[in-house]
Amino acid sequence: MARYRADVWLGSNSGFQTVEINSSSINGVAEQIKSIYQVKPENIRNIRKVNAKDNSDSESFVGFGILVLFVIFALYPIIVLTILSGAGGAWMSTKLSGKSFSLICTKGNKKIYNTVLIVSLLCGGLGFYIGNNIEIQQKARPK
Repeated sequence: MARYRADVWLGSNSGFQTVEINSSSINGVAEQIKSIYQVKPENIRNIRKVNAKDNSDSESFVGFGILVLFVIFALYPIIVLTILSGAGGAWMSTKLSGKSFSLICTKGNKKIYNTVLIVSLLCGGLGFYIGNNIEIQQKARPK
């Protein structure tokens, strides 16, 4: 669903107010505004789609974070791959067990807890192995 903004006349006490509505179409926006605010169609003006670029600050921060992760991966592939694959193994095994991680960590779930621990350690070891091979290839590359 897209997010829309519209100017709505809400009476002489409130005047025009800008409202935001989630809808799949512009017609749906007008229908929702009419039913929510009890206004006539002629009191709804300037319906427009909210641009996804309104969050440009957070998008640039995410882009910067991805750049930093790429640089860290280029410099330290063993560490990054070990951590990411270990966390991925833990995430995967908790999803397969169908229980939340906090529930798995309680005392009554030792079997599932041990399974999650073993899978995350195995995946972390695999990540270490792959990261080590990447580092060896980087060192063997002529400069």
